[in-house]
Amino acid sequence: MKDETLSTTSLLSDISSMSWALKPLLNQGKDYDGLLSYIIDKNWYYPEDGRINIPAVKDLIKDTGIPYGKLKKYLNELFEDIITNDTLILSFTEIEYWFSVTSYRKSLSFRVKSLPVFPRIGEQMRIPYFRSYLQTNYFYVSKITHELENGKQVITIHLKDGFYNLFWHFRLDEAEERREIDFRDRYEKTDYQLKKELDVIPKWAQ
Repeated sequence: MKDETLSTTSLLSDISSMSWALKPLLNQGKDYDGLLSYIIDKNWYYPEDGRINIPAVKDLIKDTGIPYGKLKKYLNELFEDIITNDTLILSFTEIEYWFSVTSYRKSLSFRVKSLPVFPRIGEQMRIPYFRSYLQTNYFYVSKITHELENGKQVITIHLKDGFYNLFWHFRLDEAEERREIDFRDRYEKTDYQLKKELDVIPKWAQ
């Protein structure tokens, strides 16, 4: 699988993101064993303060005393073993739910412990807890994302203010496909801003 195009920095980042699951690769007589033990111990990707702080390659060389040529070789060999080792099984035993709520010019996020019924895209939700800040308590599910991290599956339910509109959903898909809007606009701008840009709102109603 060896791929010389992978940068040392990207390899270090990918391996660090999986450090919580790599202990089974220790003590297997590999040259990278000391480096792997060091990466697992440092836990740069999931520190207690929540800040990802992966070191620069030059700092890693200084801290470990491993010259660049060997460091690159060890990271490549370790990454290859991660990909090709059938006995290495990632286990995600926890679920974490987040709501990311956006209204006109304001947004917030909050975590919940559990959800008896999981909402789906297009469904309406009424959330009264932040009405004074968000100026509304009616939202619809615009997107659902899943992220795997540190033994957890993190599910984020993205809510936008207002009511779901199937025509607008398809119009946004079309606008993104035709490059009428940047893909980031869909998530960084409000529906009202996008509707104005795409002339969905009549001039007299703006």
